[in-house]
Amino acid sequence: AGYAAVTAIRRRVPVRQVFNAHTSLLLMLYLLATAALGVFWVARQQLPVFALLEAGVIGERLMLSVVARGLGGCPVGAFYDDEAGQLIDSKRKQLWVLHLAAIGQVAP
Repeated sequence: AGYAAVTAIRRRVPVRQVFNAHTSLLLMLYLLATAALGVFWVARQQLPVFALLEAGVIGERLMLSVVARGLGGCPVGAFYDDEAGQLIDSKRKQLWVLHLAAIGQVAP
């Protein structure tokens, strides 16, 4: 997809948060459900909980790293799953977006 198409999708991903369309980088953590379920078959019932916890920890660490480098970051609190999947060109229902964050230079 071209830049305009990706920007249009990025505007629709977060729920009522327009800042996202013009960020330098959109951080997206996602999980390929079928692969993870195959690896963690013992903890299949707990996998969604563990995946969300890990995504939160990774997102927090990346936000701290971004700020340490003089940039800014803003986690996206709510987003539309289908539109977020379009950003990674996901046609599969097994791919779950777990965490989004907009990253870029801080406005003066």
